Amino acid sequence: MYLSFIFILIVFGSVVESQKWINSHPCDRPCYENGPRMECFFSLVATFSRTFNPTKCGNCPTNVSDCSRPGCAVGDGSVRPLFLVNEMFPGPEIRVCENDIVTVNVTNMLLSVESLTIHWHGIHHLKTPFMDGTPLVSQCDILLGSTFQYKFEAYPPGTKFWHAHAALLRDQGIAGSFLIRNKFRKSGPRYVSFENDRNRLALVQDWTASLTPPYFVRNTMPTVASLVVNGRQGDFEASSPPSYFVFRPFGQKPYLRVISNGFLFCPISLSIEGHRMTVVEGDNFPFRPVTVDKLYIFAAERFDVFLEPTDPNPIVQAGNSNQDLVFSMSWIGDGVCRNASAGYVGNATSYLIYTRNDDITLEEATALMLAKQTQDKSSNKFLTYANSDLAPRPGEKVFNPVHKADYNTNPAYVRLTDLRALKFELQKPINNPRYRFYLFTDSFIGNGLPNINNISFTHPSFPLLTQFEQIPSSEFCTIERNPECSTKICNCINMYPVALNNVVEIVIVDEGNNLRNDVHSFHLHGYAFAVLGQERLASKTTIEEIKRRDRQGLLKRNFQSPVYKDTVAVPEGGYVILRFLADNPGFWMFHCHLGFHLMGGMSIMFQIGEYEEMVRAPPSFPKCGTWIADEVDL
Repeated sequence: MYLSFIFILIVFGSVVESQKWINSHPCDRPCYENGPRMECFFSLVATFSRTFNPTKCGNCPTNVSDCSRPGCAVGDGSVRPLFLVNEMFPGPEIRVCENDIVTVNVTNMLLSVESLTIHWHGIHHLKTPFMDGTPLVSQCDILLGSTFQYKFEAYPPGTKFWHAHAALLRDQGIAGSFLIRNKFRKSGPRYVSFENDRNRLALVQDWTASLTPPYFVRNTMPTVASLVVNGRQGDFEASSPPSYFVFRPFGQKPYLRVISNGFLFCPISLSIEGHRMTVVEGDNFPFRPVTVDKLYIFAAERFDVFLEPTDPNPIVQAGNSNQDLVFSMSWIGDGVCRNASAGYVGNATSYLIYTRNDDITLEEATALMLAKQTQDKSSNKFLTYANSDLAPRPGEKVFNPVHKADYNTNPAYVRLTDLRALKFELQKPINNPRYRFYLFTDSFIGNGLPNINNISFTHPSFPLLTQFEQIPSSEFCTIERNPECSTKICNCINMYPVALNNVVEIVIVDEGNNLRNDVHSFHLHGYAFAVLGQERLASKTTIEEIKRRDRQGLLKRNFQSPVYKDTVAVPEGGYVILRFLADNPGFWMFHCHLGFHLMGGMSIMFQIGEYEEMVRAPPSFPKCGTWIADEVDL
């Protein structure tokens, strides 16, 4: 009877059972226009563990299949602590259809003092701002041993990820891919077949040699040991079997969704042997396709690409024979991931496999990759520091290299401002901004401390969205209202009120005084923005110089179908110009997505609308905050 009951629920698209292993979830299905809406239940349990846990990993990596056992994390092949979600690293992928109802039970079993919240990166929460997952903004922390249930509509569609937003947990394992498939017409121009879009999520991040909190406390930089793609560095000799992506050699061109869970300043490039890439979407939003040889991605960005085989065409080769073809996917880190004096470069290798075999086994794929990697190493084609060339070769096109000194001028580069958005549902009027906020980072006064406008963001004593009336006014400030912050670093809630349904322009400037020459990757919660301008002026600049140029009409703004994103990299010694229509009331954070910078206070808060205009949390929603024992009579 139980099985029949579940079958009926699935058929009618009402409620589906949660499953421990989300990869087989019934909500992972083809999505069509006018298709049924489903209510999708998931459970995420966060625990503390280590790579190569001897009680979980069996004979991994000697027996490669043991590396995929529940609770076995590989990383770069070295032993170190980390966090797991559902005994997986990275955490499980969530795949649903546009407008599904997503319900997720998140349980904190970290067995430490760590608190936890989960942010659904790229979800706008139009009806549920209290589900954004920002600690002491939209909710209280999830404490040890407790469970919080998130519930929200899967919108807007596109490539996203979920990650911890409290403490330094995101880079240590508490993150996972999140895909909301579009409900396109089956023959529409942006339609991607379900089979071509299964298991095609590549979550890449920088990987440190140890846990990062001690480095944050000491204000020092951890060593980047490597990159990992879906939890693997990909060098068999280093005990890290690679991640791989399997495509059948007919039908649509291979489609790959690339997600950066980057933590430090480590721009990551992707190039694929025997292929070019046609980039079609960024952070959920489509633009006119552009074909490139190398793609750079910064922390928290997402890009969708079609893989374009070059001659000889491997799709034709594999399709006309029973031969399986394997191509290397090279991931190379720059910034702090590249250290010439140490003789290494943060890198990872994964593989693209073309096969007619619908049921290729892990053992068969491993044999193909091992043979390929052995051959590449013998011919010096495998990635090493010595042979990894980060500069574009003649004729190459390179996408999004914001950190390069010649970003504005090199004709080989494809910049965000070169892109032209295609029409999509969330495009809004962005003319005639009522608000223009000039924000600056890496000021001389800041002396390397994370801040915006000389203010290091401090979390409130109570959650803004649910207990706003309990927060003392003394906790808020801005550089405009607090002139003392012009000459020193202030610590407060740096909040900017915005009246509902007005256009906001943000001009954010990196003055270039950071000791490590970081390029900051900024994310706006609750919204997407149009990228009107992005330019590097010099190694250093000032907010006064930017304002002067703006008064003189020297800041470049593109109004011809500007690309939309929710995360953007700010060039060192340069600026970006963003606009959005403030039509989603709530408290929405705008912050640098580099882990130490977020924890250190490189954030501001937008209050969109009056408190009375915001969607309120249910009466039983958890509350927390400062408590004074006035009522205790001793």
